[in-house]
Amino acid sequence: MSKILHIIVFIALSSCTERQKTVQQKVSSFYVVKYEYGKSDTLWTNHIPEGSDRMVAVDSFDYTIHQKSIQILKFTNPDVGIDSKVEAYFEKSLGIFLVKSKTWSLKYQLKSTDDSVEACIDKMQNLDFVK
Repeated sequence: MSKILHIIVFIALSSCTERQKTVQQKVSSFYVVKYEYGKSDTLWTNHIPEGSDRMVAVDSFDYTIHQKSIQILKFTNPDVGIDSKVEAYFEKSLGIFLVKSKTWSLKYQLKSTDDSVEACIDKMQNLDFVK
């Protein structure tokens, strides 16, 4: 699971870095919150992941939020054992914004210190397609 977390944070931060270059507004910070069995931890990473598990796109969903069309991609890792299977959700401007274990009560959610970005992330994480 730690490899998956590193992938999430790396993709999210690299996607958001590109967005921040084009929009010169207040700086947003992103972080990941890990939820497991009713407890939560804020997670930060400071290095690029060395390897990754194979993730495969299995579905997509088009949605309009704040008059902007977005596409959410759903990924999974079919080549791993049942205890390691996850679902990951990706949006182009944010990167991976949610990862859920298919077996355990465990999920990783992208969060932002920017209120408008956080509201968009929250809306996407609560869509029926993502639940």
